[in-house]
Amino acid sequence: MRNNITFLFRLAISNAIRSNAKSEPHRFHCLLIFSVLYAIPSLCTQASPTNEPPQSLDRRGDLEIPAQLNKAERDFLNAAAAIIVDQIAMGELASTRGSTEIIKSFGLQLVDLERISNDRLQSLARRNVVILSPIVSPKKAARLSNLRYLKDKEFDAVFTEEMEEDYEDAILFFDNGIRLVNPELVYFSTSMSLVMQYEHETLVLPRQ
Repeated sequence: MRNNITFLFRLAISNAIRSNAKSEPHRFHCLLIFSVLYAIPSLCTQASPTNEPPQSLDRRGDLEIPAQLNKAERDFLNAAAAIIVDQIAMGELASTRGSTEIIKSFGLQLVDLERISNDRLQSLARRNVVILSPIVSPKKAARLSNLRYLKDKEFDAVFTEEMEEDYEDAILFFDNGIRLVNPELVYFSTSMSLVMQYEHETLVLPRQ
């Protein structure tokens, strides 16, 4: 977690320099906000020493083992992983095939943020003893294949249209995550909704 926070602060600074902080101050501010959001769970854990077992653990005899997630919670983690994997793939394509600096820069930022999100998700899965097996839908796999053959402005137009649709679905998905029982999953879902909203605004605002 600490490594992720350090990296995120470095990312915020590099993005502010690379993208002109005067014209895009929201990027620097939002990245700093994300770093605080990501730090809260570990800070709370460290700041509250207690002899009681954490809420996410069951105590049985002398052993402490993670409480098992139910099927809906496991499905949520795998669906979240599939979203993140797809976003990283889309960002990598945009960073190399985009015809403008806006699209290329967005692709790089998308990869950076989603890799951090993936680290958080992997850590969350490990704590809850869940082996992630994300499955990207055939529709999204076909879309990625199609985008690899597009060039220049045609790529930019199709990529942007697909991403806007993705963000609508992803924000709705993570907003619905607040209905889960596990507090860690609720927190992760809430923060991911903010990340997706920020990424969406970053893609849309330069085009308006």
